[in-house]
Amino acid sequence: GLFSKWFYCYLTDFSASQLSNHSFSSLGSDDEPVTQSHCHCISPLVGGKWKNLLRNLGVAEVPTIENVDNNHSHESVEEKCYQGLLMWMRSCGAQTATTKKLCVALGQTGCTEALEALSKAGMSNNGFIMVNLSIIAC
Repeated sequence: GLFSKWFYCYLTDFSASQLSNHSFSSLGSDDEPVTQSHCHCISPLVGGKWKNLLRNLGVAEVPTIENVDNNHSHESVEEKCYQGLLMWMRSCGAQTATTKKLCVALGQTGCTEALEALSKAGMSNNGFIMVNLSIIAC
């Protein structure tokens, strides 16, 4: 389930101090599209910064962010983040919604824990060892 994926992503030997040694723009790839698994993994860690993350991804406040907020008003911020990221992915398409863009936006938003988890969620990037969560039975 979602908790198992998040728990596995978060409890790894990759540390925030290692991440801070790298530029956010060096993370991710322009050739790798963001997946639903990436979104599941980072949503619990973005929390209340979800609107700023979407703004940093270039999502319009009106109507998109407002619609996500209103359509999921009884949901957790984690779910709002997840739904907003899915909306961004679908509206941009695979060639534009890349892991590199997401990493840059996460860095701009100050979501280092989410960057850490994303790097473990199967995202390929420069020099980090990645784990594909599809092999984990949840």
